[in-house]
Amino acid sequence: MKKYETEIAACTAGNGPDNCVEIMMEECAELIQACSKYLRLQGLGAPPRDTPKDVRGMLVEEIADVKICIEQVIRALSLDQEAISLEMAFKLKRRLNGLYKETGDEVYKDIADGLCDWKNFDDEEEKYW
Repeated sequence: MKKYETEIAACTAGNGPDNCVEIMMEECAELIQACSKYLRLQGLGAPPRDTPKDVRGMLVEEIADVKICIEQVIRALSLDQEAISLEMAFKLKRRLNGLYKETGDEVYKDIADGLCDWKNFDDEEEKYW
């Protein structure tokens, strides 16, 4: 059982699918704002009024909110966890292969080679979604 599964299930049931999606959109927007403040602290753009400690706290808070929302939307829309895992593996493999091409570091290639190669369907309709 996942940590907070009961609590997430209760919130999901109380919110309903459409509200879960709407809340996730709002929380993603807040995470984008926190990320922007972090980048501004790194010298990219006008410096924020917030301290580095405050910005780190904002990132932690907004990441937690988005992670909760992701779990709620998965549950509310009955999305397939295995399909999500496979999509993550595909995207990670693609990025690792890109890093290998950019850097030539075999570590990236070795890690990518360890991931499944599931997106080899002839017919797009055969995919899990």
